[in-house]
Amino acid sequence: MSTGAQGGAHNLFGQRYRDILARDGVHVELRASAGSIENLERLADPSAGVEAAFVQSGVATSEIAAGLVSLGSIYYEPLWIFYRSPKEITLSDEARRYFKTRPPFLRRYLPFWLANPVERMLVLLVPLFVVLVPAIKNIVAGGPRPTR
Repeated sequence: MSTGAQGGAHNLFGQRYRDILARDGVHVELRASAGSIENLERLADPSAGVEAAFVQSGVATSEIAAGLVSLGSIYYEPLWIFYRSPKEITLSDEARRYFKTRPPFLRRYLPFWLANPVERMLVLLVPLFVVLVPAIKNIVAGGPRPTR
């Protein structure tokens, strides 16, 4: 697993995942990196020997991420930029796209600690209701009606 800078947050997360997975007999080798871009490059290169990595959201372009699958997000990471200058900062198209995206709907109105589990429950419950509601209606109505 390609993590991040030695001693950095992503490297520490990698150590925690390694320890958790080791309990189930899964061996995880951690490889420190310069960050998300290097992690993506390692994932894209089959000869790099990396099968998983931490990548900040908004970093991957469709060209770099072709063939890669996101397993989910760990946390919402705000990015604060402070500068002192009368000049305007010019951003690349990728950076502009990153800053234009807004937080997910629930995170705009609820604190992160509450919005995150609610979003995860919705992902599980909505498909469950789609299956269960017709089944319950069938049971209440006395089962399927025979066709003649």
